[in-house]
Amino acid sequence: MGYLFHNNPEAIVLTDQNNHVIEVNESFCRTFGYSKDESVGKHIDELVAIGTHFYEEATDMSLRVSSGSMVDVESMRRKKDGTLFEVAITAVPIIYKDKFYGIYTIYRDISDKKRAERKIREYVDYLKRVWIQTISALGSALEKRDLFTAGHQRRVAKLARAIATRLNLAEEDVEAIYMASLVHDIGKIKIPAEILSKPASLMPEEYMLVKTHPKVGFDILSEIEFPWPIAEIVYQHHERLDGSGYPRGLRGEEIHRLARVIAVADVVEAIMSDRPYRKGRPAEVAMQEIKALKGKHFDPDVVEACVSLFELDVFTFDD
Repeated sequence: MGYLFHNNPEAIVLTDQNNHVIEVNESFCRTFGYSKDESVGKHIDELVAIGTHFYEEATDMSLRVSSGSMVDVESMRRKKDGTLFEVAITAVPIIYKDKFYGIYTIYRDISDKKRAERKIREYVDYLKRVWIQTISALGSALEKRDLFTAGHQRRVAKLARAIATRLNLAEEDVEAIYMASLVHDIGKIKIPAEILSKPASLMPEEYMLVKTHPKVGFDILSEIEFPWPIAEIVYQHHERLDGSGYPRGLRGEEIHRLARVIAVADVVEAIMSDRPYRKGRPAEVAMQEIKALKGKHFDPDVVEACVSLFELDVFTFDD
C-alpha cells in the first residue's frame, strides 16, 4: 500500500482528524511545489487554498468529509508560488469502527483538460456564428427576390421561437426551430418571382410548382452540415396531422415535432400579413383558423401555446 501511495502519479495527501497533513506523496510535492517537510503538520486548507477565493469552499469541503461524506468536485487550488490552477478533488473519510481518523484526498491537475474544453467551446461558438450567418444569408437571398414576403421568414421565426419557449422546449430545440424558420421557404428561390408576387390566385400548375419548395429547400439545406435538423424540419413544415399536407403527405407522429411548431407559426403569420392578392387579417381571425384545425392539421399543444401568446397579449410581430 505504501508503494502505491508514494508512487501514484496523482497528488495524494493524508490528513488527521484536525485536517493537518500526516503524509504526502511525491506527486503532491511536484504538483503544489512544496517539499514533504513544508507540508507535514500544516493545515491542508491553509496549505493549498489560503489567500484565495476558494478557501471558504475548501474548509466547507473538509467539514463535510469530516462528517463522513465523500466529496468529488472540480475547483481551483493554489501552488506554493501563488499560482492558481484547476483541479479535480476526491476526498474520502477514513473511518474504522465508526470512528473518524482522517481524510484521504486525491488532487488531479485538470488545467490542460479545461484549456482544451474551452478551446472546443470557443470553436463550437465560432461554428454556430458561421451557421447563423449562413442561414441569414440564405434567408436574405430569398427576400431580395420576393419583396412581398420580405420579412416573412423572420416574423415566422420570431413567433415559432415564442411558441417553442411557451411549450418549455429544450434550449437546443428552441434554437433549431428559430434557425429552421429563418430559411423555411428557401426552396422558393427556384420559383419564378412573377409567380411568388402574382396579385391574383395561382393557376393549378403554378400552385403545383410552389408546392415543390419544401423539397427544394431540403435539397439545398441537406448539403450543409448544421448542428440542428434544419433540412428535415424545412422539408416537413407544410405537412399536416391528417396527411393532407405536402410534399409527402406525412401523418401524425411521422411529422417532426419541431416542424409542427413552424407549421402553426407559418399559417398565423401568413393570415395576419399583407399579400399581393389581399390585406392582412386580425390576430383573432388567425386564432379562429388554427383552433378550427386543431388536431386535424395542427398539433393541439402547439395551437394552445400560440393562442395563449395572443390572448395574453405577450407577443407581437412588431420589433
